[in-house]
Amino acid sequence: MSQALLGYTAFRLGFVLLSMACAALLWKRPRPRLAVAWVLASQLAAWLAYTIPLARPYGMAEGTDRAFNVGMAACVANGHSPLQHTQIGCRSPEPFWNAVVGALSFARPEWTAAVYGLLSPLAILAVGLSLYVGLRFRNGATAEDAWERFLIVFSVLNLTSMSLHRPTLTVFYTANFLLKPNHAVGFALIALAVGARFRPGRRWVSLSFILGLLAWVFLPHWFYLALGLVLSAWLAPASEKKWRPLLMALAVSSLIAAPLMAHLLRAYNPIQRNPSAEHMWNDPGGLSLAMPTVSTVELGPLFVLGLLGLWILRRRGSSRDRTMLGIILAVWCLWGASIPAALLGFAPEPDDLHYYLRFVMGLATGTALAFLARHGERALRLRNGQGHLAAFVLCLPMSFPSYWFPPAMDNYHPANSQPIGRRVVAYTKWIRENTPRTAVFLAGQDAATWIPALAGRPVLLAEAGKLVPRDLQARRHAERVLLTSEDAGFVRMIARRFGVTHVAIDRDLLERYGARRCSDLAHAPAYRYLFSNARACVLEIDFGDQPPAAQ
Repeated sequence: MSQALLGYTAFRLGFVLLSMACAALLWKRPRPRLAVAWVLASQLAAWLAYTIPLARPYGMAEGTDRAFNVGMAACVANGHSPLQHTQIGCRSPEPFWNAVVGALSFARPEWTAAVYGLLSPLAILAVGLSLYVGLRFRNGATAEDAWERFLIVFSVLNLTSMSLHRPTLTVFYTANFLLKPNHAVGFALIALAVGARFRPGRRWVSLSFILGLLAWVFLPHWFYLALGLVLSAWLAPASEKKWRPLLMALAVSSLIAAPLMAHLLRAYNPIQRNPSAEHMWNDPGGLSLAMPTVSTVELGPLFVLGLLGLWILRRRGSSRDRTMLGIILAVWCLWGASIPAALLGFAPEPDDLHYYLRFVMGLATGTALAFLARHGERALRLRNGQGHLAAFVLCLPMSFPSYWFPPAMDNYHPANSQPIGRRVVAYTKWIRENTPRTAVFLAGQDAATWIPALAGRPVLLAEAGKLVPRDLQARRHAERVLLTSEDAGFVRMIARRFGVTHVAIDRDLLERYGARRCSDLAHAPAYRYLFSNARACVLEIDFGDQPPAAQ
């Protein structure tokens, strides 16, 4: 039996036993805040258990979204624009996080992967605390409500990843807290927006800025939530309909989001026919989610309890219940439209719609568990909170940390278990220390992942990723010219056109161009060899007195 098997088994067993011990300690004097504190502490322990044994940052591999996100932020730490992708001249889909992570790296691109990794515990705390604090009633809050919010926190953090089978796309926890914690922060803002919406008084100003920030944090969440808030307003009784504050909040948040939308439309306009737009609006991943069972019966207990929660929210009908009901029904409407759309070749961000659906079903599941717990307390004459603790204990086997076994279940585990090659670390360190911060590289698929992520230098083309440039064919032609032409003047002209200053020849380029050695490529007189090891050769283009034009 391997150390990994024993270690993860011990953690899973320890999680269940310690959670049961926590419930037993709180049984005589139930306190919801301490129960929430335990849920958050156990989630942080799970994050440590899943990340400390790894030989590299979670999900950092050739062509993964994590590697590109780290690469974009590392380029920002190196002085490049947060609006730029790792591919020079391409627009980043999430410039907000490039700026935030890049700034927190303090001009040290080698720190960016670690800074990005620290977003995971911050996202866990933000989501848990926002659900517990943001959903509370400011006037007339009760102990029963506090316990309901505790079970909502527990459901979202622990039960939303449950599935009868576990393809990668349906693992809510790993996708949103480990791989893309920046997206998980959006769920925290959703909880705050729901709270700002249902509370009495003039809350449209705070709602406006929460929604505006949400748009920059993750634009699809803003769109999903806006539809849900409109539906919740429509569900309100005629005497309580307040359209004006909501419309004002949506208008102000739209103005805040307008620069981002203009930035994205220039590169990913759905009416344009280019590789970037086609990927964004016709994601092949949508086909794997187009089967209706994936988001229904395969959710298992989350689906059944979520349906019960919807009935309870409709039956109670408080302002908070209507707001939550509206955002849940809205995403089910979007889901219903997405299935035929995906089959017809229109599937924008299908995985994120699925994660959002799981999140809101977590809200409904927590509501259902609280309803069952209250009825159990009355039937068995238990103290307030004891039934909620019993529901917590009964759901522990379905909790993500109790059943998740990364070596067998996590598709990223094989790469995570292997350190980044020492020669990769060596050549990227050399690039970081010996090339200008403004350097732009032509590189193969392997090097085009690691040079931005570990050295903070953008590249001409990174075809290992799905988000390819609009001018893909022009860049491929430029790559061929730079690698095969013997005309120094022509090489310099093409390099100036695209802003390329250096070349990193890796195994991918050698294989694609049928070369045996680095010297078989980029052999025009315009090149100077700078560095070489078993993973890459680094060359510099000599422009003489005319530097390349920046894109």
